[in-house]
Amino acid sequence: MPKKKPSPLIKLHKLPDVQFDAHAWVDYIELMCLLNPDQEVSKNDVSERIKKGKDLGEGTVDDVAEEEADTDMSVPEMSDKELLRVEDLFSHLRYREDAFGRGYPFRLSNDGDTLFVRKPMTLRQKLYISLLLSANIAYLTRGASKLTSSFEIISSVALKELLPESAQVHVFGSNSARRYSRYQGNVYAKIKKLAEDLNEVLLLEEGDLPPASSGDEGLDLVGWVPWSDSAPGMLLVFGQCACTKEDWVSKQHSSSAQAWSGKIRFTARPSNIAFIPVCFRKPDGAWHKRGDIHESIVVDRLRLLHLLRDKIEVFKKQPSFEIVEEAIKQREAIY
Repeated sequence: MPKKKPSPLIKLHKLPDVQFDAHAWVDYIELMCLLNPDQEVSKNDVSERIKKGKDLGEGTVDDVAEEEADTDMSVPEMSDKELLRVEDLFSHLRYREDAFGRGYPFRLSNDGDTLFVRKPMTLRQKLYISLLLSANIAYLTRGASKLTSSFEIISSVALKELLPESAQVHVFGSNSARRYSRYQGNVYAKIKKLAEDLNEVLLLEEGDLPPASSGDEGLDLVGWVPWSDSAPGMLLVFGQCACTKEDWVSKQHSSSAQAWSGKIRFTARPSNIAFIPVCFRKPDGAWHKRGDIHESIVVDRLRLLHLLRDKIEVFKKQPSFEIVEEAIKQREAIY
């Protein structure tokens, strides 16, 4: 019996919801470009894709794919507002091409009307694709766990690059279940070990947490710069890794000093960092929505690739690498 062909990894069966932010629409265009058989997408292609969706923003990525509309059916013309929206999205693409430089796996035509996939794709550019997919796991039919677990490891490497060479950086979250991790056992054992590492006072008692829980209490990464003595008070960083906007905006607080102040008595409060695969930018490079940042340092797609510029090889060892290799081979008609 012939081996069954695997289902497509990515399914762009619906447009992003109208409430999605501009950077999510730009991601969608990049995915269209990656999947299209000729690996290019124009402003007209985007307009056609929108018209096939009946109007701008109809449908969400969670909806079940519907049958393609009859190609003989008439489609509504794009309004001036919708055409301006497409122009704005391509201005985002121009910003990304400039900002990511050689790490960007796409390129725009000289007139700015068409986006192309760069060939052959470098490892740095494949890492961009990994972050692109991690920010859009709702479009994946499988492999999401490989992307999210890899993202945690990649973020830990980025954190190590951000801190001095003497710094200690460890995964505290789900990946810490691996036998070589520093933090093992149930959540109480992990927090107790962390307090010992930091030379700080543990405020919890063992009965304060479920004995069977192996969770992380909202903390994914920890980093500190040790002194030569054992007195408390180190430069300390707590990090949260989250892939979707809904996750990272709401979860920023979970790794904050305030959230952890009832567990460990800190001599010096930890800095809080949110690692996200989202390109959280306007076309001028400013934060897309600064109000979504709640007293945390955001390391988004742009900052991650900057921090990892000399550590790209670590990506090749991650499970996400095979997902990217499959994604760049997939082809699908975009409309």
